[in-house]
Amino acid sequence: MQRYDTVTIHAEKTDEGFIRDKPIIGRAGLLKYINADGSTRIEYRPPEEAFNADSLASLKGKPITINHVAMVNAGNAPKLPIVGTVLSDGIQDGNNIRADISLYSLPTDARELSCGYNLNLDETPGTTPDGQHYDAIQKDIRYNHIAIVSKGRAGNARLNMDGDQVFNEDEYNDDADLTTEQRKKLPKTVFGLPDKMAYPMPDKDHAANAKARAAQMLKTGNLTQQEYEQITKMADGILSRKDGVQMDKIRLDNGIEYDCSPEVKIAIEKYRTDNAEQKKKIDTLQAKYDSSEAAAKKVKEDAEKADKAHKENFDAAVNARMDILKTANQYKLDKANKMTDKDIKIAVIKKVNGDALDLTDKSDEYINAAFDMCKATQHNDAAASVRAKINGAAGQAEHNDDDEYDYIAAAEKMRQDEANAWMGGAK
Repeated sequence: MQRYDTVTIHAEKTDEGFIRDKPIIGRAGLLKYINADGSTRIEYRPPEEAFNADSLASLKGKPITINHVAMVNAGNAPKLPIVGTVLSDGIQDGNNIRADISLYSLPTDARELSCGYNLNLDETPGTTPDGQHYDAIQKDIRYNHIAIVSKGRAGNARLNMDGDQVFNEDEYNDDADLTTEQRKKLPKTVFGLPDKMAYPMPDKDHAANAKARAAQMLKTGNLTQQEYEQITKMADGILSRKDGVQMDKIRLDNGIEYDCSPEVKIAIEKYRTDNAEQKKKIDTLQAKYDSSEAAAKKVKEDAEKADKAHKENFDAAVNARMDILKTANQYKLDKANKMTDKDIKIAVIKKVNGDALDLTDKSDEYINAAFDMCKATQHNDAAASVRAKINGAAGQAEHNDDDEYDYIAAAEKMRQDEANAWMGGAK
């Protein structure tokens, strides 16, 4: 994550016209940020992080730019307005951080310093040792550059050159040289408290003055907190203007904040909202697509399984029918192709046994067993042997109450005998 914080410096010129100083460039404590939705976010920079040796050492050699254009690197440095360098590590000065700097030029009316840095943000809320609330803690701060800006965040130092006076909250107690006549001519809309015609803010100088006086009046009890916040909000809006244009703060997803016009902020926020809505729609469509794809895959697999099973069953049925027709042909049955499988089996059994075997009310298993004993034997002299086996089984059946069981057992014994013969004879 990246951050920009702002403080001020007091500077002097060298004989060569360079600007040298050892300004405050940062501090420990609470820092206020404005979220994209306009809400306030308080981040805490504890002393152990602000004055960490590695963090302070990261200041040395870093460039000084005009405004925050980007995080500086070797690739973009030639294109950036770099006007100076940090000459030393940072050092602790009470609650502040100072560093030696050198400015080659100052082509701007801005007089505040703002640090650009990377950090890790622990978004665990809590309270400071003195009981103040914060929303997150800044950790592992590493500096990238310092920028000269018109308005910063830290609020405890500003650049002064050649007697130039810059707003300081503890120095102003008047209306910035407004005459009574000038003051009376101002519309109510330029006053921080319009109903009282108090704290005039026709321009940046008066806005800075109004903000400073409001801070003093709040401390002395002559101003309510609500009035102070009203004045400060109006003053900050005026002070954030550039070239007469009201500027807003926009915080990017990487944590960097930039000044931009209200129109740009509105466009970016609309883009963010639209992008979020589009993402929701895409996620919904993706979920539907994934579900449809899974369903289609299952339908395809089920169809393939059904097709395979149908083919196997069909092939088995065709083979069985052909086998039965072959047996019917062996026994010279007429019009067997028009007969059902069961009718062919019964006809073959009668061909072998004549009417000696009564098949009335016999089960399919009985008929199948009798047919199996007949189908491998052609209608020739071998039929007598088969008939003898069958008649013998039937004769035995006369001494048994369960004809089906005896006949089926005889068929099974025949299968075993054939198997033993194929294996070389029963053992």
